[in-house]
Amino acid sequence: MQNAGCDHVGYRVYARRTLSNGAVHYCVQCRRCKQIIKTVEHGYRLYVKAIEIPHGEHIYPFIEG
Repeated sequence: MQNAGCDHVGYRVYARRTLSNGAVHYCVQCRRCKQIIKTVEHGYRLYVKAIEIPHGEHIYPFIEG
């Protein structure tokens, strides 16, 4: 999911998204355009496992866009 007007540079963060059924998902989100970003580091998947997030990285709350 990429926004043609946003290159996401400097705005990529790890985010935690909690769904209405209580399920928790982690992803890489752009803080500027609020899109979930598929990255090469995570095999171009929308959601990543918590164990795949590098140690010490801050995990932000997901921003609905």
